[in-house]
Formats: sequence, C-alpha cells, structure tokens
Amino acid sequence: MGGPALEAGIQKGDCILMIDGEKVEHDTWADKFRDTSVPFEILFKKTSNPDPHPDPNRTKSQNTPNLPVSPESNLSVPNPAVNPNPSQDHKSVASSAGSASPKKTGSIEAFLHRQLQEVESRANEKDMENERIISDLRHRFNHAVHRMEQAEDENIDLREQLSKAQRELREAIPRANKAAKAAQKEDMDTLKKTMKRLNRQLVEMGRSESSLRNSNNHLKTSESKLKNRVANLENELAALKAKTTEEMKTVSDELYLTQDKLKSTQKTESDLKDQNELFVSQISSMQNQIQDFSDKCLELQGRAEEARIRAKEALKISKKQKQEIKDLEAHCAHLKSSKDALENEREQMVRAQRSNSTDVHIKELEMERNQTAQELESLRTRANEYKQQTEKLREENEGAVESMKREHKVSTDKLRRQITRLTTLRNRFKRKAESLSSTVKTLMRDKATSEANVGNIYKERLTTLQKEKKAAMQALETYKRALEHKMSKPTNKIKNPFTSNVKLERELITMKRLANGLSETINDKDEVIVHMRRANKMLGTRIQALEKQLKIYEDMAQTDATDKSATETEDTRTVASASEREFQRDNRETPESKVR
Repeated sequence: MGGPALEAGIQKGDCILMIDGEKVEHDTWADKFRDTSVPFEILFKKTSNPDPHPDPNRTKSQNTPNLPVSPESNLSVPNPAVNPNPSQDHKSVASSAGSASPKKTGSIEAFLHRQLQEVESRANEKDMENERIISDLRHRFNHAVHRMEQAEDENIDLREQLSKAQRELREAIPRANKAAKAAQKEDMDTLKKTMKRLNRQLVEMGRSESSLRNSNNHLKTSESKLKNRVANLENELAALKAKTTEEMKTVSDELYLTQDKLKSTQKTESDLKDQNELFVSQISSMQNQIQDFSDKCLELQGRAEEARIRAKEALKISKKQKQEIKDLEAHCAHLKSSKDALENEREQMVRAQRSNSTDVHIKELEMERNQTAQELESLRTRANEYKQQTEKLREENEGAVESMKREHKVSTDKLRRQITRLTTLRNRFKRKAESLSSTVKTLMRDKATSEANVGNIYKERLTTLQKEKKAAMQALETYKRALEHKMSKPTNKIKNPFTSNVKLERELITMKRLANGLSETINDKDEVIVHMRRANKMLGTRIQALEKQLKIYEDMAQTDATDKSATETEDTRTVASASEREFQRDNRETPESKVR
C-alpha cells in the first residue's frame, strides 16, 4: 500500500463505504464496485507491465483487478501476475501501516469528491451527446415533413391534371354523341326519302300493271274477234265451194269462169293463210312481251320488299345502337362515381395516416424531452429500433420498387397489345375507306350500272357495319375488363408517399392515352360517316337515274302496245273489207251466169 491511502491513514481491513447495506473494506472495494450496478461507468487503470504470456486456464478471480484512476491521485494496487507471492505484499502493507501516522478522514472525502466530479463530468458529456442525437432526429423529422409537403403539392398538381383530363373527356364525349346523333338523323332522313321514293315507284308500277292488264284484255278480245271472223270466212269458203261444184255439174259452159274463180279463191285462201300466220306470230310476240313485263314487275316488287326489309333492319339496328350508347353512358357515369368515391377514401386514409404519424412523433419527442439521465439506455435501444425500421422501410421500398417495375412491364405489355389492336383497327378503317373510295370512283365512272351492283353495295355496307360493331363491342369489353381488374386489385397501403405519386402519374398517363385513343377512334368514325354520306348521295343519284330509265322503258312499252293494237285493228279492217268486196263480186257474178 502507498500513495494517498497512506497519506489518509487507511489500513488493511478498514471500512471505506456502505453499498446496499454492506461494508466495503479497503482491500475489496474494487471488486464490489465492479459487481454492483452503478449508474455511471468507472475507469480502471491498466497495469504498467502486463503478462506477455497470459495463462488461458486462469479464472477471472485470478486476473488483475482494474482499479479506478483519477488524474490527481496515484493509487496503485499490487498485481498478482507480477508479484506471484501475495504474502510478501501483505507483509509490506502491514509494515507500512505500522509506520504510518493516522490522519483525518477529510482526505477520504476529498478523494470521493474528486471521483464524483469526474462521474458528473462524464454524465454531462453523455447528456450533450444525447442532445446532439435528439437534434439530429429533429432535423431528420423536419426534413421528412418538408418532403411530405412537397409530395402533397405534387399530389395536388397531379389531381388538377387529372381533373383537366376528365373535363376534356367529358367535353369530348357529348361532342361525339352529338356528331353521331346528327349523322343518324341525316341517315334517317335519307332513308325516309328513299322509302317515299320507293313507295311512289310502287304506286306507279301498280298503275303500269293495271294498264298492262287492260291492254292484255283488249288483245284477248281482239284475238277472239279475229278467230270468229276466220271461222266465218271458212264457212263462207265452204259455201262458195259447194256452190261452185253444183254450178260445175249444172253448167259445163261456165267451167272456164269457175276455174278463174277457183284460182282467185285459192289466191285469197293463201293470202288469208299468210295473214293468219302473221296474226299468230304477232300474238306469240305479244304474249312474250307480256311475260317479260310481268317478270319485270315481279322483280321490282321483290326489290321493293327487300328495300322495305332493309329499312326495317336499319331502324332496328339504329335503335339497338341508341340503347347501347345509353347503357355505355350509364356505365361511364357509374365508373366515374366509383372512381371519385375511391379517391375520396384514399385521401381520407392518407390524411389519417399523416395525422397519426405526426401525433406519434410529437408525443415521442415530448417524452424524450421529459426523460431523465436514467433513460439513456432506452434511447439507445430506440435508436437501434429506428435503424431496424429504416432497414425494414428500405427493404419494403426495394420490394415496392420491384413490384412497380413488374407492374410497369405488365402495363407496357398491355399498352403494346392495345397499340397493336388500335393499329389493326386503323388499318381496317383505312382499307374500308380505300374500298369505299374505289367503289365511289367506279360508281362515278360507270353511270349506267345494274341494280345487282347496288344490292351488292348494300350487302357490303351491312357486312362492314356488322364488323365495325363487333370491333367496337370487343374494345368495350377490353376496357370493361381492364377497369374491373383495376377495381378488384387491393390498394397497397405503403407508408412511403413517393409510390402514391408514381401511381398517380401512371394513372394520368393511362388516362391521357385512353383519351388520345378515343379521340382517334372518334375522328375515324367521323371520316367513315362522311364517306357513308357521300356514298348515300351517290346511290341516291343512281336510284334517280334508274327511276328515269324505268319511266322511259314503261313509256316505250305503252307506245309499242298502242302501235301494235292500232296495226292489228287496221289489218283486221283491211281483211274484212277485202273479204266483203270478194263476196260482193261473187254475188254480182252469180246472176249474170244464171242469165247466160
């Protein structure tokens, strides 16, 4: 023993302190301080010459005790590793204790006071470090709040852009509806006009049919009259032959005269036969013409019925399209309302999360301010917990980024597929426009086309309209499936606000793309409607030309029928006059022969 212990008069076995009701002697005070839970750390002095080859089998009790060292005191403790004989050390301590003179206990108090001052200085340093940590945490919290405010501003801008896009969509939809309604009205007007024209044509055709029937009846009556006259002539010829035979028997002198008369009668018979053959040929030609007119009338009736059926089908299709448009408008309104409700819920959830997070941070800061020096270890544990949370957040962010990348890939694939579909639709519309333009050009070149071509054009139009309807229904089904898929997805509640910004940006991009696609489809439909109107106008002009041609043919047929009837009446009159003249000649010649 030596140093301040000797100066203070401390001997072996003296009681220095009382810790937890136990006496602490001078020899064992270092072990007691090491075993007890002291609220501050005690610095122990290292030995000046440690053992270069320590024994691993040596226990903790055999190791050197680390004694506290102050900058002013020079308290030393014997090292058993250096002094293997502790008995000699005890003897030296006893001898020094016998020679030391006792002093006051004030030196012990000064020694303890110095150690307490050192402990307080160390505690103050730790307090300063803790305050620095708290200030760093506050700075980080303020930085996070600033980031949250920036994210809120960005969210507000994105919402404004979304509202603008929705307004543009709302403005574009009624315009498209108005254009479609106007086109439908114009098509309906044109159809009504064509129906009226067809009805007029049907009335005129009925009138022409009645006139043709009357002409047929007149022809039948004329044929019956001619047959009766021919029969009368044959009877007259038979009577003449009988008279001539009787006269041949009775009068032989009149043979020459009778021969001349026979020659004349033979000539008249040949003439009558030729006339009969002409009448038969004329009757057959008239019958063929009547059959041709009846066939034409039947064809016109069939075409009129087909036009009526097509008009009815067009009306039904227009009604169905109107109903489908109404259903789509209702579905769009329902989707918009559901979207607004989801956005409101999302905003409420975000606000609640922000308010909860801010309240929790404020409470934690207040608790940290009110905590004492005894809770420094708890702060360290909390710092570790914060580190773990940050690591977790980083992992979550990495997972979210990976998931977002996957979703981005999926969305890009979907967009590529949609682009391919839109390009195919665009190519179809281009092909349709080219075909329509080619048909219009051919119609313009060939003015006198047949009615079968008009029917084929209508059939092609019906097929194209059906294909367009199918394509539109498929596009609507794809949009509905996409919306249902988005609605069915659960909202991932991520604490990081930057993911929500990315989602909003993606939604904006998708909405803009949808708006562009809809505008392109509307423009394509407008172009198709314009082409259809032009085609309808061209077909109307063709129908008018065909109507004029039909009227000309009907007039020609009527004039031919009147001419034929006039010629037939004239022929019958000439034949009758000739027969009457011959009969009169015969009657005149008979009395002269009797006189002779």
